[in-house]
Amino acid sequence: MSSAGQFEAKAKRFEEEADEVEGFLAKTRQLVLDFEAQIASLREQAAYWRRMANAESGTQPLSSIQKKGTLGVPKMEAESASRGAKVSIARTKSTWPFRQALHKRNLSLPEWARSQKGITVEAAKSWLKAPSGGGRPIPLVWAERIAKEFVSDETGTTEVPPVDASWPNGIR
Repeated sequence: MSSAGQFEAKAKRFEEEADEVEGFLAKTRQLVLDFEAQIASLREQAAYWRRMANAESGTQPLSSIQKKGTLGVPKMEAESASRGAKVSIARTKSTWPFRQALHKRNLSLPEWARSQKGITVEAAKSWLKAPSGGGRPIPLVWAERIAKEFVSDETGTTEVPPVDASWPNGIR
Protein backbone atom coordinates (compact mmCIF):
# COMPACT_ATOMS: atom_id res chain seq x y z
CA MET A 1 0.00 0.00 0.00
CA SER A 2 1.33 3.45 -0.92
CA SER A 3 1.93 6.23 1.62
CA ALA A 4 -1.06 8.15 0.32
CA GLY A 5 -3.23 5.04 0.75
CA GLN A 6 -2.00 4.58 4.32
CA PHE A 7 -2.71 8.20 5.14
CA GLU A 8 -6.19 7.94 3.65
CA ALA A 9 -6.89 4.77 5.68
CA LYS A 10 -5.80 6.54 8.88
CA ALA A 11 -7.93 9.59 8.02
CA LYS A 12 -10.93 7.31 7.48
CA ARG A 13 -10.40 5.62 10.88
CA PHE A 14 -10.24 8.99 12.61
CA GLU A 15 -13.39 10.17 10.80
CA GLU A 16 -15.22 7.00 11.88
CA GLU A 17 -14.09 7.50 15.47
CA ALA A 18 -15.18 11.15 15.36
CA ASP A 19 -18.60 10.08 14.06
CA GLU A 20 -18.88 7.53 16.87
CA VAL A 21 -17.99 10.12 19.53
CA GLU A 22 -20.42 12.60 17.97
CA GLY A 23 -23.20 9.99 18.13
CA PHE A 24 -22.39 9.32 21.77
CA LEU A 25 -22.49 13.06 22.49
CA ALA A 26 -25.92 13.37 20.86
CA LYS A 27 -27.25 10.49 22.99
CA THR A 28 -25.76 12.09 26.08
CA ARG A 29 -27.39 15.46 25.30
CA GLN A 30 -30.75 13.74 24.92
CA LEU A 31 -30.24 11.97 28.24
CA VAL A 32 -29.50 15.30 29.92
CA LEU A 33 -32.72 16.76 28.48
CA ASP A 34 -34.68 13.71 29.63
CA PHE A 35 -33.20 13.96 33.14
CA GLU A 36 -33.98 17.69 33.30
CA ALA A 37 -37.59 16.98 32.31
CA GLN A 38 -37.81 14.25 34.95
CA ILE A 39 -36.39 16.59 37.60
CA ALA A 40 -38.95 19.27 36.69
CA SER A 41 -41.76 16.73 36.91
CA LEU A 42 -40.58 15.46 40.31
CA ARG A 43 -40.31 19.03 41.64
CA GLU A 44 -43.82 19.76 40.39
CA GLN A 45 -45.14 16.67 42.17
CA ALA A 46 -43.25 17.59 45.35
CA ALA A 47 -44.79 21.08 45.26
CA TYR A 48 -48.25 19.57 44.80
CA TRP A 49 -47.86 17.27 47.81
CA ARG A 50 -46.40 20.12 49.86
CA ARG A 51 -49.48 22.22 49.06
CA MET A 52 -51.67 19.26 50.07
CA ALA A 53 -49.78 18.96 53.38
CA ASN A 54 -50.13 22.71 54.00
CA ALA A 55 -53.85 22.55 53.26
CA GLU A 56 -54.24 19.57 55.60
CA SER A 57 -52.43 21.41 58.39
CA GLY A 58 -54.47 24.55 57.76
CA THR A 59 -51.62 26.76 56.56
CA GLN A 60 -52.99 26.97 53.01
CA PRO A 61 -56.64 26.87 51.90
CA LEU A 62 -57.68 23.88 49.80
CA SER A 63 -59.26 26.19 47.20
CA SER A 64 -55.81 27.44 46.15
CA ILE A 65 -54.72 23.84 45.53
CA GLN A 66 -57.80 23.13 43.45
CA LYS A 67 -57.04 26.14 41.26
CA LYS A 68 -53.66 24.64 40.46
CA GLY A 69 -55.27 21.57 38.89
CA THR A 70 -54.36 17.93 39.20
CA LEU A 71 -51.00 16.23 39.14
CA GLY A 72 -49.37 16.61 35.75
CA VAL A 73 -52.43 17.86 33.81
CA PRO A 74 -54.14 21.10 34.80
CA LYS A 75 -57.96 20.87 34.95
CA MET A 76 -58.56 23.12 31.96
CA GLU A 77 -56.26 21.07 29.74
CA ALA A 78 -57.71 17.78 30.95
CA GLU A 79 -61.21 18.89 29.95
CA SER A 80 -60.53 20.60 26.61
CA ALA A 81 -57.54 18.71 25.17
CA SER A 82 -58.01 16.08 22.50
CA ARG A 83 -57.14 12.48 23.31
CA GLY A 84 -53.87 12.74 21.37
CA ALA A 85 -52.89 15.91 23.22
CA LYS A 86 -53.71 14.29 26.59
CA VAL A 87 -51.45 11.35 25.73
CA SER A 88 -48.70 13.77 24.70
CA ILE A 89 -49.11 15.74 27.93
CA ALA A 90 -49.00 12.61 30.04
CA ARG A 91 -45.97 11.15 28.26
CA THR A 92 -43.60 14.05 28.03
CA LYS A 93 -42.67 17.41 29.40
CA SER A 94 -40.42 18.40 26.51
CA THR A 95 -38.02 21.29 26.65
CA TRP A 96 -38.18 21.89 22.87
CA PRO A 97 -40.08 25.10 22.03
CA PHE A 98 -42.23 23.49 19.30
CA ARG A 99 -43.43 20.71 21.60
CA GLN A 100 -44.18 23.33 24.31
CA ALA A 101 -46.11 25.48 21.82
CA LEU A 102 -48.19 22.47 20.76
CA HIS A 103 -48.82 21.60 24.42
CA LYS A 104 -49.94 25.17 25.12
CA ARG A 105 -52.56 24.85 22.35
CA ASN A 106 -53.68 21.35 23.44
CA LEU A 107 -52.43 19.81 20.18
CA SER A 108 -50.49 16.64 19.63
CA LEU A 109 -47.75 16.57 17.00
CA PRO A 110 -49.70 14.16 14.73
CA GLU A 111 -52.82 16.37 14.94
CA TRP A 112 -50.80 19.42 13.95
CA ALA A 113 -49.02 17.58 11.11
CA ARG A 114 -52.31 16.27 9.68
CA SER A 115 -53.64 19.84 9.55
CA GLN A 116 -50.69 20.96 7.39
CA LYS A 117 -50.30 20.53 3.64
CA GLY A 118 -47.04 19.11 2.35
CA ILE A 119 -45.88 17.30 5.50
CA THR A 120 -46.40 13.79 6.81
CA VAL A 121 -46.77 12.88 10.46
CA GLU A 122 -43.60 10.78 10.32
CA ALA A 123 -41.55 13.62 8.84
CA ALA A 124 -42.77 16.01 11.56
CA LYS A 125 -41.97 13.44 14.26
CA SER A 126 -38.45 13.05 12.90
CA TRP A 127 -37.75 16.74 13.59
CA LEU A 128 -38.14 16.10 17.33
CA LYS A 129 -36.51 12.66 17.58
CA ALA A 130 -33.01 12.31 18.97
CA PRO A 131 -30.33 12.32 16.26
CA SER A 132 -29.42 8.75 17.22
CA GLY A 133 -33.09 7.68 17.00
CA GLY A 134 -33.80 8.65 13.42
CA GLY A 135 -34.05 12.38 13.98
CA ARG A 136 -33.59 14.74 11.03
CA PRO A 137 -33.05 18.48 10.78
CA ILE A 138 -36.17 20.50 10.03
CA PRO A 139 -36.20 22.21 6.62
CA LEU A 140 -35.76 25.98 6.94
CA VAL A 141 -39.08 26.56 5.13
CA TRP A 142 -40.95 24.60 7.82
CA ALA A 143 -39.04 26.22 10.68
CA GLU A 144 -40.07 29.64 9.34
CA ARG A 145 -43.72 28.56 8.83
CA ILE A 146 -43.87 27.22 12.39
CA ALA A 147 -42.31 30.44 13.73
CA LYS A 148 -45.06 32.45 12.01
CA GLU A 149 -47.83 30.10 13.17
CA PHE A 150 -46.85 29.95 16.83
CA VAL A 151 -46.81 33.58 17.96
CA SER A 152 -47.47 34.40 21.61
CA ASP A 153 -50.64 36.43 22.22
CA GLU A 154 -49.07 38.14 25.23
CA THR A 155 -45.77 39.25 23.71
CA GLY A 156 -46.43 39.12 19.97
CA THR A 157 -43.17 37.23 19.44
CA THR A 158 -42.70 33.74 18.09
CA GLU A 159 -42.64 30.89 20.58
CA VAL A 160 -40.53 28.76 18.21
CA PRO A 161 -37.71 30.88 16.77
CA PRO A 162 -36.35 29.52 13.46
CA VAL A 163 -32.87 28.87 14.89
CA ASP A 164 -30.88 25.66 15.37
CA ALA A 165 -31.24 25.83 19.17
CA SER A 166 -35.03 25.41 18.85
CA TRP A 167 -34.73 21.97 17.27
CA PRO A 168 -32.95 18.79 18.48
CA ASN A 169 -31.40 18.21 15.06
CA GLY A 170 -31.02 21.82 13.96
CA ILE A 171 -32.26 23.35 10.70
CA ARG A 172 -31.18 22.44 7.18
